[in-house]
Amino acid sequence: MKHIICGFLVVVSVALASAQDNPFKKSTTGDWAKYLVTSQNETVPLLSTKDQPRWRAISNVGDDWVRCDTYLLFNGQRSSGLGALYNFKDRFEPVPGISQAAKVKVTSTSKEKVTIKGKQYDCTKIVRKIDQPVNEEQMESSWIGTSTLWLCDALPLGLAKMENVYQTQLTKDAEVNKIKETWLVAETGFKDFNEELVK
Repeated sequence: MKHIICGFLVVVSVALASAQDNPFKKSTTGDWAKYLVTSQNETVPLLSTKDQPRWRAISNVGDDWVRCDTYLLFNGQRSSGLGALYNFKDRFEPVPGISQAAKVKVTSTSKEKVTIKGKQYDCTKIVRKIDQPVNEEQMESSWIGTSTLWLCDALPLGLAKMENVYQTQLTKDAEVNKIKETWLVAETGFKDFNEELVK
């Protein structure tokens, strides 16, 4: 009986993670979210950030994919979007620098509330271990560490919060960068992503 219960819990955890795998499925063209990104680079402290704004916006939607553009601010102006296509058949991967080929192991899933501007949101917390070695042929940096996602159905784009603790290298001979970062959603919108957003 004990083995049956343990097996059931594993199935529930996997199902929970799978059900939340592609929150973009509910997105429509124009949905956007603004995140504040705080990072600590232990290797190169000058690369650390504090509440750096980043926007993600859905610019196109297909039957089984979406295009999500990412924007930064440079000298007070929003940058041109760096877009990526997300196929619903693939793993939902919101972390920059992690490829679909990376080894990702979900270590736990649970329910947890996240407070955003004084309002609480019910989220699914997913803790993941990532092992992505350097791939110099593909010009792919390594990403080895832990990524924790807080996913919420009530928010456009689905991601309420993200915490990453990892090491990365550009090449096998390059210096290892040790980084801790937190993404927290600050503002969201539906079908209203425009030039006024950054003001």
